[in-house]
Amino acid sequence: MSIAMKFILLVLAIITSLYPRLRLVVSATAADDADVVADNNSSFVVAGYLPDYRGYINVNSTAIHLTDLMLFSLTPESILRRYSDVNTLLTNQGGGCCLTSEHFDLTRKARSYKKEHQPRKNIRILVTIGGGGRSNGFKELVTGGAKVQRQFIKALVDLCRDEVLDGIDFDFEGIQSLEEWKAYLAFLSVASTYLHRENLFITVALHPGQLLPTEVCQRVDRVHVMTYDMMPSPQPKNSDNKPNNHHASIHSAQAALENFIRNGCHPSKLVMGIPAYARHEENMGLVRAYSEVVDDMLRDYDDISADIKTTIQSIRSWDGYLFDSPDDVREKVNYATQMGLGGIFIWELGQDKQLAGIAEGGILLEEAAAAVANSLIISDDVPGDEL
Repeated sequence: MSIAMKFILLVLAIITSLYPRLRLVVSATAADDADVVADNNSSFVVAGYLPDYRGYINVNSTAIHLTDLMLFSLTPESILRRYSDVNTLLTNQGGGCCLTSEHFDLTRKARSYKKEHQPRKNIRILVTIGGGGRSNGFKELVTGGAKVQRQFIKALVDLCRDEVLDGIDFDFEGIQSLEEWKAYLAFLSVASTYLHRENLFITVALHPGQLLPTEVCQRVDRVHVMTYDMMPSPQPKNSDNKPNNHHASIHSAQAALENFIRNGCHPSKLVMGIPAYARHEENMGLVRAYSEVVDDMLRDYDDISADIKTTIQSIRSWDGYLFDSPDDVREKVNYATQMGLGGIFIWELGQDKQLAGIAEGGILLEEAAAAVANSLIISDDVPGDEL
């Protein structure tokens, strides 16, 4: 990137802090330049999870703004059953949850699309093993002997080779005992050694209270901290003088991440989770996708335009539902870059709102990518003690 372009983007970033209604134009400019910035700052991750049931979204448009695409997910049980001794694609025939060859094809096409439109940039594609309701077989795997674990890890390597994947994301949900947790930690250490030998990434998704020991955190490439669905604790009151019951407030997220750091995880290993969904302030069991909330906001407008996107920039509650606004996403990204975190991830891409001609990759995702670009440009040009 030229010095002149850096100067222009720096000026635009300052202007947007003074005149928020200009942010849409600046965000678009920064998002277009995000791939150029990342050439010199490739370590900061902008990741997004794509569940198998969201294959209908425009994945190509999301890929433009991502460094990592997390394909969600396969059960350990299905891996053991289907991949332990043979190299074969997992299909719906005979069961197995939940990805099929069509999902892997979809992500490969997204990688090609990104390469075509951003020739200097690539996108890492990882597959999640486990997840909520999809962790069947994890207990047997981590508490089993070395033989079954070796077979399982070999199967993962074969899967990555067959589907041209860059690594594995582990998400063991429903751990029932301290013994299972210790067994899981030991398994992560073993898996890291073998996967790294094959030049594959390994990430682990954890809830805020699942603190990793230093030695395990050092072995994995990234820790995806699910800084959402957090039970409200005393928070600063909002502008209406009411308690802030948002399940993913910036204050709760900061506290969760700083606990990991205090426990021995280096900040660069931590990736902050950003939800693309809302929970009701009085009944957290009521959930809506951000896209659904935005549809409600826009229902009274005849024309979806840039002004509409600017209007919703700071809206973080609607009809009793609390969620991250684009401004909140920007604040979280700024915190992540300032703290030297490894990056951010969106859960999940299908819940974001894609607007043709305005935010084709998704409102929240594009805001995150633009914020990363602006933050890294500024940190490149201004000495740390002057920030």
